[in-house]
Amino acid sequence: LVYADWDLRVDRTFILEATKVNGRALEFAHFEELIRDEELLSAAAHQLLDSLDKQRGPELEFTLAALSRLVHQGCATQIVSAHEQLLKCIVVNKLDHRTRIVVQALFGTLTQYAGAMLFHVAQCASTDDKDDAGSWLRGCAIDILLHWFMEDRQVFCSSAGHRAAILLAIGLQERIEMVGQGSSPSKKGEVSIKTATMLEEVMYFLSEE
Repeated sequence: LVYADWDLRVDRTFILEATKVNGRALEFAHFEELIRDEELLSAAAHQLLDSLDKQRGPELEFTLAALSRLVHQGCATQIVSAHEQLLKCIVVNKLDHRTRIVVQALFGTLTQYAGAMLFHVAQCASTDDKDDAGSWLRGCAIDILLHWFMEDRQVFCSSAGHRAAILLAIGLQERIEMVGQGSSPSKKGEVSIKTATMLEEVMYFLSEE
């Protein structure tokens, strides 16, 4: 589509068909009206979500980044409904730090809708070590919960939220203990103080609740 003629890049029918093949095609449409078209946006989100299981590496990163942009264009609800699939990306792409960062960034854009995802993210944060070698999924879930907590702790003002906050506190405490076992003294101090401060905030919230 990058090389398509102007006439095609402003043709709604063509853009719709191209978007059904690759959701990122919508980004190359030339008219603002097309980029804001609800049907086109929905088609883009659907195609990108549908392709997650088949992608790896940079291709997956581009797709996740495109989904993050679609959140701000009115597709948040559609993407939230697929949050379990997004969490699965972390499991399937274990040890891929770049994918982990992009997935976490996508969940970060969805803070406003965190309540609908809290149960499954908290479930990941309580994954047993035998099912999560290296605590990869658990660590990512803790990062997502922490981001949501720092952005809007009202999300945690429910029974499910309290459970999630407890799991977050446990995860932060474990990180403090892990840092104490490695790294240089200066690194230990810096990380421990930052994490301890966050843990203190979570514990204060729980005591107030």
